[in-house]
Amino acid sequence: MVGQILSSREESEFEAYIQALLTKGTDVQVLDSLAELEVPPPYRVRVKVIYAPTSPPPVLDRLTERQLLQRLTQKSATYLYQTTVGHKVGREIKVSFLLAPFVYERISNHVNAIIAVCKATQWRALRNFIKHQYPDLVPILLSQSELIRGAKMLKHMTEHDVHVKEFSAKESLQGVSGKRRKSVREWTDEELDEALLNIQDRHQLLMSLNVDFFPKVGEHSHIRPRASCKIRKDGEIEISGSFRLAFEAVATQVARVGEQKLRFFRGRGLRESQYNPQPLAINFPRPLFDDVRVVRNLVQLLSKYPHSMYAVSHGNPYAHVRLTDLFDGSSFDIWAIPPQRMALIPGLKATEAAFERVVHYIFESFREGQITTYDREERTMEGAS
Repeated sequence: MVGQILSSREESEFEAYIQALLTKGTDVQVLDSLAELEVPPPYRVRVKVIYAPTSPPPVLDRLTERQLLQRLTQKSATYLYQTTVGHKVGREIKVSFLLAPFVYERISNHVNAIIAVCKATQWRALRNFIKHQYPDLVPILLSQSELIRGAKMLKHMTEHDVHVKEFSAKESLQGVSGKRRKSVREWTDEELDEALLNIQDRHQLLMSLNVDFFPKVGEHSHIRPRASCKIRKDGEIEISGSFRLAFEAVATQVARVGEQKLRFFRGRGLRESQYNPQPLAINFPRPLFDDVRVVRNLVQLLSKYPHSMYAVSHGNPYAHVRLTDLFDGSSFDIWAIPPQRMALIPGLKATEAAFERVVHYIFESFREGQITTYDREERTMEGAS
């Protein structure tokens, strides 16, 4: 166990060491160095998987030209972000990070990973900066089914025993005001499949999952984990222990899911599709839209969609809402089709980023369903790739 950093002098020395490590050699060499790094608390290796409609490096180059970032070396895509936080007493925060491609997998150059070795306060500042670069940089947003499916693959991919030690979720409540949710955080020590089954049985909506990887020989597992990894639904990963194991298994899986989904959403605006409509559907596992109360609830939720304009064409007995995304001008006609289907019909412009954002909002705020093409074939994302 690496001893905890206890003084500001040790913090300064460690951060200088990390900056030197991130600037020594090529991207691949830096990743190899991170695989050998021992990280003392309260520092962690933190990763955010991002997508860009072009590719992430040119976006960061433009931010560098605007002096919002500083490029530290030309050998690797390593940057320094500096900001001041706090209204009354400003506190300067600096964090260096690597923009890394997924060099060991066949993942397109649209998807990269931002990797930093930093404290939680530094990561919050960097994460907030990246968030404000949308839609040039798009976070990978995982649905419940994608997070669970990805987690289940970890045991097979790593040949380790995978245990859940903690998770955060939302649970449904029935109150006088209708359907509400409460946030829960639970600590456990269950084998991954057992924990996920319990989560599904309780109809909990996962927000994050903290897992341990135990080396396994035959039927016997080590008593100490080789790596610990916290996976969030917004494509963020916090790593303790073996960076290589967590990056190659977890971060790569998030990147693979994100690339597949955003590729499925891409090119569906009427202009890009040469005015050949390519709508999508969300199919729900049970009838919903025969109930007028559910239809009204859906219209109310869509009217609260962040950073948008909306127009309600119909709200009873069926729903038809037009949304315009104020970030990039994308537009959608959203129909609730009884008994259990929703149609998402793109307008003249409908970027993959806007598609991901509106689908994620529906899944988080209303119900989660299966995304398919809105045609006779009803191809899923997996079937279309």
